[in-house]
Amino acid sequence: NQCNTLMDFIGRHFFNGKSDLATAFILRCLDLCAEGGSVNLVTPQNWLFLSSYRKLRQDLLERVQWKLIARLGAKGFQTPMWDFNVMLSAFSWEPPVKSHQLTGLDVADLRTPDEKSVGLRHKDLRIVSQKNQLNNPDARVVLEELSTDGDLLAESSDAYQGLITGDRNSFIFKFW
Repeated sequence: NQCNTLMDFIGRHFFNGKSDLATAFILRCLDLCAEGGSVNLVTPQNWLFLSSYRKLRQDLLERVQWKLIARLGAKGFQTPMWDFNVMLSAFSWEPPVKSHQLTGLDVADLRTPDEKSVGLRHKDLRIVSQKNQLNNPDARVVLEELSTDGDLLAESSDAYQGLITGDRNSFIFKFW
């Protein structure tokens, strides 16, 4: 829902973030950041896992150090404007070293902003390798080390249709 001028600008200058103004904003903030500086943002959390953001995740995982991801989920703030799944993120404009660890926290399952506030202070931190996130399917960013044993579900199954029951033809009749 962006005007053509904004879409053209984002497409030229922040190509990997063009799917969403929020992700373009992440790239813009990093451009404004001096080397060694940090960027701390509140963004939607869907770009951590949706396939359409794969190139953005790969780019950021390879170029900057991810310091913190705190998944807040819905109702992360007291204002109704933030009733969608959001996260806090902190990036440092430094090339990630091979051993860099990403720190994460997930309070999305807590229901109110007050519960989330307490959870941010008291829940255990999760620490994962930033480099290993690139090995996840579509470079999805997850706050746990994924097992490399076994195949992905996508390798052994096909979804030939969207969300419907598979026995539809047995139970739905047409009357003309």
